[in-house]
Amino acid sequence: MKTNFFPELIIYIIAIAACLYGCYVLSKFVAKKMNRTMSGNKIKVIERVAFGQDKCIALCNICGNYFVIGVSNQNIKILLKLDESYFENEEAPPKANFADMFQSALKTTIHKSKNNDSNQFNTQA
Repeated sequence: MKTNFFPELIIYIIAIAACLYGCYVLSKFVAKKMNRTMSGNKIKVIERVAFGQDKCIALCNICGNYFVIGVSNQNIKILLKLDESYFENEEAPPKANFADMFQSALKTTIHKSKNNDSNQFNTQA
């Protein structure tokens, strides 16, 4: 019977990490390709929010004018034309970095785990 499983465990962890990283890189690549196909020279979809399988609202820039467009299976309708002054006061959100987000989630999980462990010892005493 094998008693030293540590090297195998390390190999499995590295393989899982490599798979996750590969999925991350692939998703970034696909997102870039989709963004290129969603935007033209004069028409750009800035943001989309889905309300169901076949319904969404899109914020579009068409020839320098901003429009809110409602899209459904049967209909596409311009809901609102926005002035450019609406976007002047708005700051761009900071770019999300996967490594920073992962470390933040890991720290939160570890912190919660430590709090749960200390609470268990306090209730047993």
